[in-house]
Amino acid sequence: MARPTYHCRTLTVGKTPLGESDLIITALREDGSLLRAVAKGARKPTNPFAARLEIFSVCDCLIAEGKNLHVFSEARTVQSNLNIRSDFNLSASSYPIVQAIAKTCHEGLESPRIFDMTTKALATMSVIDVESSPSVTAAFLLKLLALEGFRPNFSNCVMCGAERGDGREDGAFGHFSYLDGGYVCQDCSSAFDTVKIESSTLSWSQALLMSTFEEIVDMHVPSQISFPVLHLCNSWFRQNLGLNLKSLNALLSYGSL
Repeated sequence: MARPTYHCRTLTVGKTPLGESDLIITALREDGSLLRAVAKGARKPTNPFAARLEIFSVCDCLIAEGKNLHVFSEARTVQSNLNIRSDFNLSASSYPIVQAIAKTCHEGLESPRIFDMTTKALATMSVIDVESSPSVTAAFLLKLLALEGFRPNFSNCVMCGAERGDGREDGAFGHFSYLDGGYVCQDCSSAFDTVKIESSTLSWSQALLMSTFEEIVDMHVPSQISFPVLHLCNSWFRQNLGLNLKSLNALLSYGSL
């Protein structure tokens, strides 16, 4: 008896070997949920799935339902993002995006805005200059945190609501609490467990969070600005979601691109 099949658009975010020649593909579906399905023979170079279901690729797929894992029957490339995979620096900036998706999205839990945001981020990564590519990573991670309900507050004190930049901050630095939601003014800082972060990092974090990816391309944000924002994102993921993004750690270890 033939298995029931269905169509869906997917973005590949992970691959796991299965047996001698198969792969379990972890993919983000168009509705924002995760899919784990088998691509038979995908580890063979001549198999069509080998190129079409690569990480960062967007495909229109025909999938057969299975008892445990579904199975890819067909896949047609919609957005290959080949230049990301062929450039080491762009890959380094892009892997934290797909790893964050693999760790924060779930099977059966829909969130359609996440798919559109992720594919736009990767499309932007394909056209942005290498020096500015970490700014796309930082913007994406901040926007993902916002969509997941863990948005940091960079503009107002989480205790009294005072606006940052009204004279209550300590010079070139601002107090920031990872546990309590974000920026804390000087007057309230004694009541919180805070760290000092450069005010410019807080300002850039807010700017990247609120800007579209098209606007970020025009900003030409250098890596020396993006990396402090990425460090902030890394600590936020660890302390608020309990997630260790190894690809983000690797990107940060480079120091700059």
